[in-house]
Amino acid sequence: MKLFKSILVFFDIGNVNIGNDVKIKGVKVGEVSGISLDQESYMAIVTSSIDKNVKIPNNSTFKISNNGFIGSPYLEIQLGESEVLLKNNDYTNDNIDAVSLEEIINNFIFK
Repeated sequence: MKLFKSILVFFDIGNVNIGNDVKIKGVKVGEVSGISLDQESYMAIVTSSIDKNVKIPNNSTFKISNNGFIGSPYLEIQLGESEVLLKNNDYTNDNIDAVSLEEIINNFIFK
């Protein structure tokens, strides 16, 4: 399978690890291939390797999701409608961070 890489920028990646799935509508299309920290902005940089046959509009959103409360995290691609497609090594900044269970409980209890 030929792959292309997309480079994703997040504030918080939660428990995402190298090897976690990248999915579109629940179907695996790739995996997380790298994780690093930008030393200037302190943003999390996630590199994903995606099947080259999958066409992803450049206005798509990458969201960190979980398989239930205790399931493993994965990246979900929410497809945009642009005619322009992501290319190898394109950056995406408009992504949805991980939400921790503790954060949800704290927001419920203290608001």
